[in-house]
Amino acid sequence: MSISFKILWVLLGVVVLAIVLLMSFGGVPAPKGTMSKEYTLDALKQKQQSLLTLKTTPEER
Repeated sequence: MSISFKILWVLLGVVVLAIVLLMSFGGVPAPKGTMSKEYTLDALKQKQQSLLTLKTTPEER
């Protein structure tokens, strides 16, 4: 019983991970190596900048 539950949790985690990766790369598999890392870093920087611009008031800009 517990072994089947572990298998179900592993499968669920793999599916969720695959969906997150597909969403983060726009459904296109990223090339292995430095390009995917740079892409994710750029995306994180853009998200941080957008969050910072949302927090700052128009007077601070």
